[in-house]
Amino acid sequence: MGRLVSIRQMQLVDGCGVGASNGPGEASSPGKAPPPWTSLDGFAEGDDGRTYSWRIVTAAVLAGTDPLDDSEGSVALADLAGVTACITGGEPSLVVVDAPHFGPELLDALQYAPAWVRARVFYPLLTGAEQAWLDELEQRDADELVPRVVAALEAQLGVPLRVEADRATWAARIMLEVGYVISTDHLFSAFGPRFSIEAQELITAWLAERAPD
Repeated sequence: MGRLVSIRQMQLVDGCGVGASNGPGEASSPGKAPPPWTSLDGFAEGDDGRTYSWRIVTAAVLAGTDPLDDSEGSVALADLAGVTACITGGEPSLVVVDAPHFGPELLDALQYAPAWVRARVFYPLLTGAEQAWLDELEQRDADELVPRVVAALEAQLGVPLRVEADRATWAARIMLEVGYVISTDHLFSAFGPRFSIEAQELITAWLAERAPD
């Protein structure tokens, strides 16, 4: 990802807005303690008009793993807004804070950090055009896959097709064998009455664990 432009506005997933300030340390109100966040996802609007996602978590939330080691791709940031933090490798990156909690000062420090830090922390979300293109692509896949998988299910489970919970795993195996790796929403929106609610839930969970990315 190229150089990230300035962040104009941040929005927390829990709906509490954090406006971009003129510099570090201005996000919290005077005399008020920072919220004791232990993990926080959110969205950031850049002055390039794009929306970026980010995620912060404390080390304690990661159940005893050591995020501040020398694992490949991780970068330690000493004393970031008063805490020690690191940026993990992989995409998207994760900011891990070595402290019990953190507050809005950390958000300020991240959005006013050097460009290479912002480029590691903030990831652009899909634009409307990009999402529409992917939706159209998946719909084309669904138009081809759904009839094929229903035919395969009918061939092995019988006609008229009816899948209850006790046959859900069997049905899911058949679906995966014939290449069903897209969202089950397409199948169940068209043929939902042929699957019990519990069977739909079991099939969806089974495929989520085993279908390739």
